[in-house]
Amino acid sequence: MAEAFGRLAGRLQPNADSAGASTTLQWPSSRSGLALMTTMHLAQPTAWQPVTNAEQDTGTPFSLTLPWQPRLARFYRLQSN
Repeated sequence: MAEAFGRLAGRLQPNADSAGASTTLQWPSSRSGLALMTTMHLAQPTAWQPVTNAEQDTGTPFSLTLPWQPRLARFYRLQSN
């Protein structure tokens, strides 16, 4: 149990990559207990909503590709379930 907790307490290094009309977000699969959340602004009160697209477990990182929408700001965070 302590070993698993230690891995969860480690530093999270997500990755974002934009190509064409999409953005791909990736995070370590060791963080399987996390949900990707999104909001359109960071002003208080911030209403975080779950991203409903299904992530793909590619073995090492989880990966999620989202469509890019011009002139529409989106913010993302990983939240513990």
